[in-house]
Amino acid sequence: MKSKTALKIGVASRQQLNAMGVSDKQLAALRRQGQLELIRRGWYARTGANPKARAAVASGGVLTGADALALHGAWDLRELHTHVRAHQLERIRTASGIVPHTLKPSPVCSSAVDDIDTALAVLFKDHARNEAVVVCDSLVNRGLVTMNTLEAASAVHPRGKVIVNLVDPHSESGTESWFRLWAYRHQISFRSQVWIPGVGRVDFLIGSRLVIECDSVAHHTSLAAYENDRARDLALKALGFEVIRLTYHQVLRLEEGPGQVILQLIRNRAHLGAVRTVA
Repeated sequence: MKSKTALKIGVASRQQLNAMGVSDKQLAALRRQGQLELIRRGWYARTGANPKARAAVASGGVLTGADALALHGAWDLRELHTHVRAHQLERIRTASGIVPHTLKPSPVCSSAVDDIDTALAVLFKDHARNEAVVVCDSLVNRGLVTMNTLEAASAVHPRGKVIVNLVDPHSESGTESWFRLWAYRHQISFRSQVWIPGVGRVDFLIGSRLVIECDSVAHHTSLAAYENDRARDLALKALGFEVIRLTYHQVLRLEEGPGQVILQLIRNRAHLGAVRTVA
């Protein structure tokens, strides 16, 4: 990350701070004033610094993988652990929640947060397949990388091609990505981002009439969104559609219960049947 971004996340090296015009004398003064804390030799954090970036640097490395990509703008998996990269694993101090990573060849750890290309290499190499797909979906959908970039980066590790082949750039949220991957696992045929006259686009349509809407925390918690979602559900039901609306946490727990309800509806053929069209 550039120096200005390092300042934004609140963790920077002495070299980065010097490049921004902060002298060593000023650094010492800021430490005395309590505005900066030395968290590792040559690395500083300000009050309110990003906790994952701070933890990564304090442990002996830099933030990488899905955590780094979230700070670049990708979907945040909201994992409790922190992904840390260093030149050698033994340089990372073992601590609760720290997941160590290395790359060969190993890029220089010059910033508290890995750049997109380096973080992608770690994502392809070490993250669980579905997690990697969810993050890659968002990277492409949000214009942070292109499919060509993903395909080039996937050559770093054999798993990369498998991951990229599952990416859907039309997926608008992590909840949609998780549901899509769950449906693949259960061999459910569906269409995504389907336009229904009189209603608008729905996230997924299974068969002719089973609509699945996946609500993300960011876009479905306001009063206006709540009212709009219920109005859409009523309009869909009036046309003969069966509607299942899943919350963020329900999507993450599909195998535990919500998914079983959907599978039972499909077994009961509730996804089939005629629907009315808007005149």
